[in-house]
Amino acid sequence: ALALGYMGKQGMDLSDSLKDMLEDDFSESGVTALTVGGGRTRIPPSARKAKCAAAAALGLIVESNAEVAADVYAAEVANLLNDEDWEIRMVACESLAMMGESAREQATRVSSIFDDERYAVRAKAALASGKMKDTEAAAGLSDL
Repeated sequence: ALALGYMGKQGMDLSDSLKDMLEDDFSESGVTALTVGGGRTRIPPSARKAKCAAAAALGLIVESNAEVAADVYAAEVANLLNDEDWEIRMVACESLAMMGESAREQATRVSSIFDDERYAVRAKAALASGKMKDTEAAAGLSDL
């Protein structure tokens, strides 16, 4: 999935397949002997979880100015903001940030998680709001 994202405009032909992957619950364990032993950091969620990989790839494709249905993909990625897994919520915010103003219709959904229990999610939500140029969310940012 990430390979399509890194292809940018050239990966847009398969972007509908990525949209379908947003519902894939596959997750590879991020814990290995090397991570437990401190030999390396944990693998990023976009390399371990199918939903995260698909969201990140869609963000990269939209960011590359590909002629895709950015508003549709933004809405699908925004559905991940309600996921019980904090890493999926975080990557959804990162993806929406990559989409920037193309995802502006999702700004209220992003600002609704400014009070998330995880700092990383709140930080990425703030980033996404800034990239979307959501001026209404600015007041909520001071509470973070």
